[in-house]
Amino acid sequence: AGDLDGDDVPDLAIAHRTTAEVAVRLGNGDGTFGDDQRFGIGSGPRIVTIGDVDGDTVPDLAVANFDTDDVSILVGNGDGTFQDEMRLAVGTKPEAAVATDIDCDGIADIVASNLGSDDLSVRLGDGLGGFADDRRFASGDAPRTLAIGDLDDDGAPDVVVINRESNDVTIFLNR
Repeated sequence: AGDLDGDDVPDLAIAHRTTAEVAVRLGNGDGTFGDDQRFGIGSGPRIVTIGDVDGDTVPDLAVANFDTDDVSILVGNGDGTFQDEMRLAVGTKPEAAVATDIDCDGIADIVASNLGSDDLSVRLGDGLGGFADDRRFASGDAPRTLAIGDLDDDGAPDVVVINRESNDVTIFLNR
């Protein structure tokens, strides 16, 4: 949930695994939502996150696509609609992806947890909607959920990954 059309009312973005689409439902301001607007993405989408990947202050969407081993980026137009997807290759079977400024340069990057390759992918953003090559960091077995926060109070975002098969947590401190 987030304001996708600039009206200060929460909207919804929902991944549909069976149709390989993201459905956007714009909020009406009274707790109800408009009809679905659907946007095609990669196969097996898991989690949708909202962030500004191209530096224009308009919300964009990032979606982990489990079946196609990539992350779909949908650049927002500011009115609740999105441009055609751009796909970023990541590790095998990504479960989650977030847009965050992982390298503290003021530009959004993409971080994905890859269940199939037991690692974390980092794609550094260039501020114009482009991303550097995939960098991988080993995690526990079958990483799923990830969270971003400054765990060591140094001003840089750190990454926490929940690992399904090893039943543990991997913490990546940003140094």
